[in-house]
Amino acid sequence: MLFVKRGKARSKGQQFPNLALQSTGKRYTKVSDAKGVKPQLQSGAIPVVDSNGSEDSAKREKLIALAQQKMFPKKTYRDVTALDKETSIPVAERYASGYQADTWLIKAKRSNTLKSITSDLGYDLVPTVSVFKIKRMISSIVQAYYNKNATPDKIYRLLMDTVANYDIEIGTRWYYYDFTPLSEITNHTMGKGESEYFDEMLSVVQGSNDLEWNKYDRRDLIQMALYHAIALENPLATKWELYSDYRYIGADLQAMQSMIRKAKSVLNRKRSRKLSSRNIKDMISHLSLPAYIETRDFIHKRQDEEFLKISQGTPTTNDMVEKVDDDDLSNKFNVSHYGNITEKEVPNVKASEVLPKFVSEELGNKIIEEANRNFEMNIGKKIDYKRSEGGVHGKAKFHKFVPNRRDKVAEEKLHRQLSDAGIKPRNIHRILTDKKVFTRRKKIAGGSVMIDFSGSMGWGRDEVREVIRLLPASTIAGYTGYVGTMENYHGDIRVIADKGKYDDNAIKQLHKHGNNNIDLDALKWLAQQEEPRIWVSDQQVIGVKANGTDVAYNLSPENLAEISHFIRKHNIIPIEKYEYVKEFATQYANHIG
Repeated sequence: MLFVKRGKARSKGQQFPNLALQSTGKRYTKVSDAKGVKPQLQSGAIPVVDSNGSEDSAKREKLIALAQQKMFPKKTYRDVTALDKETSIPVAERYASGYQADTWLIKAKRSNTLKSITSDLGYDLVPTVSVFKIKRMISSIVQAYYNKNATPDKIYRLLMDTVANYDIEIGTRWYYYDFTPLSEITNHTMGKGESEYFDEMLSVVQGSNDLEWNKYDRRDLIQMALYHAIALENPLATKWELYSDYRYIGADLQAMQSMIRKAKSVLNRKRSRKLSSRNIKDMISHLSLPAYIETRDFIHKRQDEEFLKISQGTPTTNDMVEKVDDDDLSNKFNVSHYGNITEKEVPNVKASEVLPKFVSEELGNKIIEEANRNFEMNIGKKIDYKRSEGGVHGKAKFHKFVPNRRDKVAEEKLHRQLSDAGIKPRNIHRILTDKKVFTRRKKIAGGSVMIDFSGSMGWGRDEVREVIRLLPASTIAGYTGYVGTMENYHGDIRVIADKGKYDDNAIKQLHKHGNNNIDLDALKWLAQQEEPRIWVSDQQVIGVKANGTDVAYNLSPENLAEISHFIRKHNIIPIEKYEYVKEFATQYANHIG
């Protein structure tokens, strides 16, 4: 028969690339970095980047190579510079190829059990390189910084060939510029809380056993390797000089990491997992030299604007670091809880200029240092905080003072002094005994104290009685904020003691709650009392929501500034530690006599 009915063609099923790169009919060859890929692609070979990693890494590189050979054999771009062709384009194509490789794996497995690149871009996109290669690349980066001819564009080229090409996470922790490799002055090295952690990792980095790296966080070890490389390159530098150079170089590396994250975020937003030319162009833009310069300048301005003046070299090679001996570090610098080192501020005022003259210089300096530290931590920094919750001051309820106890020691000091000389006899019955028929007033130590009874503060009865005996004429009150609202009030103000009498019940009631909320009302009460005025608080002031319903709300910058101004205007002395208050009261009592 001439014409016959044809049967349906048998389906061959969905085709996938040979993931093992076998029987592809093409040869593959090793190249040292992403820049060597393009020439090999044009020759028809499959270039595999030699990462010197594990066997799994080598397999991953082969798969990326196959994806790159299929996606970018003769890809060209418009409006790109010659520098882009050597730096950002090879890296962008490498990341895109890694993304495509994962797409193949997802389809091939037909399962969600395989960890997709969209769930953890930082680890799956590019294979991990060997420890030896990481240390060698870090060493080459550091050497480039100490070459005075190394300009930012040359550094950029080097970072693209190393950090970006292999996606090495250097300084990607949130505390990247707070990392403190100065174990002599901090127990919070690298945010771990143990100085031994620093010493252990330093010995691992200095050694040759790469298996030891698996015992620690690789990102921490890479940071340690960076610090060690700087120390080797600058052997005569002090620890402070090494730390300054570390911060400078670390900021540049952080800029590179920020660019890499932005470039990979382009892949992360692709739900269909189909890459377009626009996507590749966006990645190239994120990895370009202008993006690097803009990001590094932003980070340098944030941590030290002086670093913006450096065009070549490091802070130490440009003589921008103060000469501080290793032995003087702990005397000249403070270390935050997370390891950030800041220079100690030298007080520009003397204790006698801001505190009563009877306060000793030693005690005065302690009070000023404590008050300034608490202010900067809890009020000063938050005044400039742009993302304020907009809290307002809470409304306080004042309670009548009903004393239920007397302190005999304080009352005896309050009694008028008897004398055998005077104008008008008031105790004529004493004429036959000691002849002290006259009385005269005597000056008794007083003042006023307002105690913060929030969760972090508060006194007991013994502390109150001790201050009463030192300052018999004083008035002591306390305040606390409610957890919610009660009768449209947000907290209580209660007088605890006055003129030798005190109220046990007031102390118990103040300990019932635990918030602040009403700091300003408490300070207003204190401002109406006799000087010296002491505010016993750690200055952790908070407020309530503008509608008045929610408590424990961060105050707006304007309300924080109002408290700061109020303290200065009314000569209120903030003291946190009880022992400082007791010593203050003792010196005042001795001064009064």
